[in-house]
Amino acid sequence: MIIQGSALLKIEDEEKILKKGESLFIPSQTQHSVESVEEGTIWLALHIF
Repeated sequence: MIIQGSALLKIEDEEKILKKGESLFIPSQTQHSVESVEEGTIWLALHIF
């Protein structure tokens, strides 16, 4: 979840921009990476096993 700012993520072959207040569930074993982050971005990440 993005608390402040924004981030560009790549989920498999798609790019997704997350902005303040948005969240995203990424299923286990899904290829993903953070491509860029706006300066000052604050986010909360939960890892569920």
